[in-house]
Amino acid sequence: MASYAGRQYNMNASAGTTPGRLGATPVGNTTATGRVTAPKSEAVSKARRTAILVAAIVVAFMFMIVNGNSYITKLQQENNRLRNEISALQADIDSMNSQIVDETKISRIEQVATHQYGMVYPSPENCITISDKDETGTELAATIRAQAYN
Repeated sequence: MASYAGRQYNMNASAGTTPGRLGATPVGNTTATGRVTAPKSEAVSKARRTAILVAAIVVAFMFMIVNGNSYITKLQQENNRLRNEISALQADIDSMNSQIVDETKISRIEQVATHQYGMVYPSPENCITISDKDETGTELAATIRAQAYN
């Protein structure tokens, strides 16, 4: 048996129309036009291979879809976790901004200064008036030095 161009042929001496001449008769089914078709078992085998290949491709695509969906779900969970974390951090920032506003009010600063640090408003005796020239016409630095060491 020999094959040529995907067809199989039986090689025998009795085939053909001329005695003594080698002839080749195709193996398989012949159609009404004389065309040789592949044997049924080969056609079934080819159809089976095609079906298996198509099934393998479909299974591969299904696997990719399932794998892709699981990856998308994982990313969505991570996204939700990060959004929740951002919301919690934003709430902390808002709380701290509110504390800053409360702590920088002048009434709060005055309360901490007087109660915690014992500060008081100055009396007129504790104040030194500074001007360019002293009433006597002396230099400013000398006037401050004289008042500080007296």
